Amino acid sequence: MRFSGRHVDLFLGFPPTGKPVYWLGAALFQFDGTAISQHRVLGDLLGLEALLKAIRRRNTQMPPTRHVMPVGAWLNWRRKADPIKH
Repeated sequence: MRFSGRHVDLFLGFPPTGKPVYWLGAALFQFDGTAISQHRVLGDLLGLEALLKAIRRRNTQMPPTRHVMPVGAWLNWRRKADPIKH
């Protein structure tokens, strides 16, 4: 699943940027017969934190969020925008 929103309030210690953000996750359900008896929602908060750090460092426009961007393409975009310095 792809969750998305706009960063409008303090989150994970990051002040609001007003930028669109997204993160990947999953919803897991356990059934008792035909009824849902338990559910868990998992989200990639480390990935979201990395995205917020990148926004803070670069203070540039995010890639378009109206289309799903494969993780590999997003990582390539990040590497080009902010290469790791060794």
